[in-house]
Amino acid sequence: MPHFFSTDMQQEKTYSFCYLFYCTVFFSLLVSLPVLAAAEDDSSNDKTLITHISAKPSGKDLEISIHCDKEVHIAPLMLTGPPRIAVDIAMAEIARGVKLALPTAYNIEVSDEMMQNLTPTQLRIRFSLNKPYELDSLWKGTTFVMTLKDFFTEEQQTTSGMPSNPPADASTKEEGSVEPETEQKTEQEPEQEIFGQRIPDTKEVLSAVANSGSNNDKSNGQAKAGAGSEEGRTGQIGENATISVDFYKIDLHNVFRMLRGITGKNIVIAQGVSGTLTLALTDVPWRFVLDIILNLKDLAKLERDNTIVIYPKNKEFVWPEPEEKSLSIEFDKNILAKAKLVIKQEKDIPPEQLEAKKLIANGRAAEKKGNLEIAARFYEKALENWPKNSKLATKISTMYLAQLRQNAKAVFYAEKALKADNKNSAAALNAAIGYANMEENRKALQYFDQSVNVGKPSREALISYAAFSERHRQYDAALRLLGKLEELYGQDLNSMVAQARIYDALGDDRRAHKKYRAILHAGFRVPPDLKKFIIRKTSKR
Repeated sequence: MPHFFSTDMQQEKTYSFCYLFYCTVFFSLLVSLPVLAAAEDDSSNDKTLITHISAKPSGKDLEISIHCDKEVHIAPLMLTGPPRIAVDIAMAEIARGVKLALPTAYNIEVSDEMMQNLTPTQLRIRFSLNKPYELDSLWKGTTFVMTLKDFFTEEQQTTSGMPSNPPADASTKEEGSVEPETEQKTEQEPEQEIFGQRIPDTKEVLSAVANSGSNNDKSNGQAKAGAGSEEGRTGQIGENATISVDFYKIDLHNVFRMLRGITGKNIVIAQGVSGTLTLALTDVPWRFVLDIILNLKDLAKLERDNTIVIYPKNKEFVWPEPEEKSLSIEFDKNILAKAKLVIKQEKDIPPEQLEAKKLIANGRAAEKKGNLEIAARFYEKALENWPKNSKLATKISTMYLAQLRQNAKAVFYAEKALKADNKNSAAALNAAIGYANMEENRKALQYFDQSVNVGKPSREALISYAAFSERHRQYDAALRLLGKLEELYGQDLNSMVAQARIYDALGDDRRAHKKYRAILHAGFRVPPDLKKFIIRKTSKR
């Protein structure tokens, strides 16, 4: 009897424990389900919601607004031929029931597409225009505003019937299809479009003085985005077409994908190419954009058969040799005639020059690999065979001056170039800078005079000669050179600072302060230290 009683007690305890365990599990599930649902909702809240778009005149300009539920990264890209604006928004979607459109009076077609091939996915909104416009962009709260400059003619501006900003529910929504919360937001949004005076974006002025290194400035681009190949299928631009770009910390691979899309070129990226880019350029050829990126990121390119290969400069790329195949070839008489002409021309070239061309080709190959000293020796050997080649001598001089930092050799080859062509102003400038670096001022002055004594002296010659004159306290001469620079090429930050500095040295406080204040309002990107100095300097007056 005690034995059975003990067994029953044990079974009862077991049943109680199981009942308590299942109750605990069930209660935990009830508690965790709302948490999981909330977590799922939170993950969906990471996406940016595009509530609607609108447009309104601002004088002669047209302001196009993209209304979002929060401020996010947006990258506008102006493309020409046909002209259009592509706006990429990472992790975004259009509010349910909203159809993006602008009033037909503006003659701007709007389309959208989800770029699934990009990481992260991006919403692309396209605005098709009737012609290219200068584009400015900025954030106003949670509204991204793009301004098309001089959109309206004076006649349209004075016409009372010029289109005004339509109600949101008339231009951006399908009637009766928007949920209450979205509808309330889109109706109230246009009332919040009255802002204070718009502060225009400052435009970066890129300037470089020859042989003084490169200045890789960063722009204040709006956003991070990339472009897929679809752009290339819908409308690729020509070789001479221009584009405007505004990148902010965008991945390099996305930049090259964008160029692939708008040019139709096959772009191959070698291993080792990485990093981000910040860059803002307006109305420039796409090849110029590519070259700027390559210089900033120390990359090189090779192009063949509609394909561009991009790789680090310290690496080497060799095109694969085509497989030998038995081909049936039909000879073109015109091609054969041209080939015979080339052969005849090569026969007419002295053997010394043919040897020089081979040496120049070897020098270029070594230069691409970064072997500058070996390249210079190849070029020197080539010049021995071709002593009247003034351009080759100038190239050698430039290499020794700007890259190898050997002033004596730079001067030597610059004078060889001038001996072959006494009107070679680039060689004269190299000789002037080389002698100035060696503090042989009399010879430097002679060659500086020669470098600017041409029909239109180069920007580099004028700014270098002005700096040399200022250093030797020839202030009047320096101001004349800077005035000539301004007359031919316009003002830039370096020339304005040099003028203000010279006025300071002359004790002309009034003109110095006037020039310093002009620098602050010229729209150039002024370094913070220089800006503080100017503010402190002008506030003492």
